[in-house]
Amino acid sequence: MRKLWKNGVRRLLALVCTAALAACTAAGCSPSNDVTSGVGSTDFPVTVNDVTISQKPEGVAVLSANLADVVLALNYELPLKVRTADCLQRDLDVLPVVEADDYASMSAAGATLALQDGTPTQEQQDAASQAGVTLLGIAPATSREDLTRATSSIVMHTLPAVFSPFS
Repeated sequence: MRKLWKNGVRRLLALVCTAALAACTAAGCSPSNDVTSGVGSTDFPVTVNDVTISQKPEGVAVLSANLADVVLALNYELPLKVRTADCLQRDLDVLPVVEADDYASMSAAGATLALQDGTPTQEQQDAASQAGVTLLGIAPATSREDLTRATSSIVMHTLPAVFSPFS
């Protein structure tokens, strides 16, 4: 009887240890929000240039050849869904071309964020929002100092908040 009880305790202990190990293993699989995992759901909302992006964009429309150059240079092209005709970079040839104000087509292609040069008008923001697209304007540089500011804004704040080369 004593031997039977010892075996039962051992089995129970083994079961508890196995369950604890499984729980620890599963916890290790949960998404982390560090530089190696890319953008995570807890990284949102994020505000860039007074525009709040409430969740990770499903896809991105690039409406500027200048911004397309930056996106491609940083290898962030994976989430791009559409481009405008002035984005002539060879890597973007596979993307459908849309008009810069055709937010419905952007949305239909899977873009929930559009990047454009300059500050969008209220009318543009309203039209984009009505189509389910967040319009993010980035002012073009007008001087060398401004270029440093713009590049810093794009590289350090905008792109990492929106794109992930690991997704």
